[in-house]
Parts: sequence; C-alpha cells; structure tokens
Amino acid sequence: MNEIRKNIGILAIALILFIACGTSQLANGQTELPKKIQSIFNKGLQAQNYQDYDKAIDNFKQVIKRAPGYLDAYDALGDTYQKKGDIKSSIATYKRLLDIKPDHFFSLYELGGLYYGMKKLDSAEYYY
Repeated sequence: MNEIRKNIGILAIALILFIACGTSQLANGQTELPKKIQSIFNKGLQAQNYQDYDKAIDNFKQVIKRAPGYLDAYDALGDTYQKKGDIKSSIATYKRLLDIKPDHFFSLYELGGLYYGMKKLDSAEYYY
C-alpha cells in the first residue's frame, strides 16, 4: 500500500512539473506565436546579428503589429534601436513594453542605462 502511495505521489509531482513547464511562457505574459510570425521574428534577429538594423526594425515592427502581446519583439526592437544609435526610439519602445508589463526587469534596466548615458540621473535612478 505504501508503494502505491509513493508512486502516486511521484506521478502527481511529475504532472505538476510538466504543467508548470508548459505554461511558463504564458505566465511571463507571452503568447504562442504562429510559425509565420515566429519566422519573421527570427529573420529580425538574424538581420540584427548581421547589423542590418533597418531590416531588423522592419521585421520586429511586423511581429508587433501581428502579435502585440509578444514582449520579446518589443525587447528586440528596443535593443536594435539602441544598437543603431536611435536612443529616442529605443526609450519609446522600452516604455511601450512597460505599458504592457510594468515589472519587465530588462526594460527597467535598459531605460536606466539609457538615461544614465544621457546624463539624466533622476530618470536613470527612477528606472534603476
């Protein structure tokens, strides 16, 4: 009888872990992307890696238009603007991401760094 309880306990724990892993992306505010949109996002990342920032920006904007809840696209877009040297657009993008998810740690950190680089220390402190 104890053996059966032990096996049931192990199965219950395994089931809970399986469910938790399957929903972790949704818990972070992400949505499941259709393959076509995921492909556009991946092309944007590839363009960013090749320093083709205009193409990357276009791809990330397409993803945001088709899947406005996909936070990684905002994050990648803000990062691309930053790499391109368009700080104003980078700040605006990270702020839009914070409108969707106010506790998005990376956006807060990036905004703090951007404002620090601009010597706007009050704003940098606020976001840090």
